[in-house]
Amino acid sequence: MESFAAFLNSHPPNMETLGGVHHFYGGMGLTLLGYLIVACGRRRLVTFGLVAVIAGALIMADDIWQHSVQYVRNENYASPCKRLYWFVSPRCPFIRETVALSDRLFRRLDHKGNQSLESAPPEKQ
Repeated sequence: MESFAAFLNSHPPNMETLGGVHHFYGGMGLTLLGYLIVACGRRRLVTFGLVAVIAGALIMADDIWQHSVQYVRNENYASPCKRLYWFVSPRCPFIRETVALSDRLFRRLDHKGNQSLESAPPEKQ
């Protein structure tokens, strides 16, 4: 039987950079928004808040599932949420523009992080 370390070495991680995981961050934001709405305490809004919390948690779970399958089995796997996005984005400019904005934001942040690591001087031994 293959050891865990050997498994990890034979299956290099295919995780996306920060620029590609906005799917999880969007779910986290939706969950936080739902909690804030529930904390507001208005009866009419509590149902909407609970739905937002559940939807956000499902989106986060979907992203974790997608990256797990990509890591273990199939690098090109697209989760159900990703497939739904591919269907909806051409029809809904608001969603398309929101995702494009988050892509630009996270890619810029990720690029700055990678740039600082690349320009760091090598460690002396």
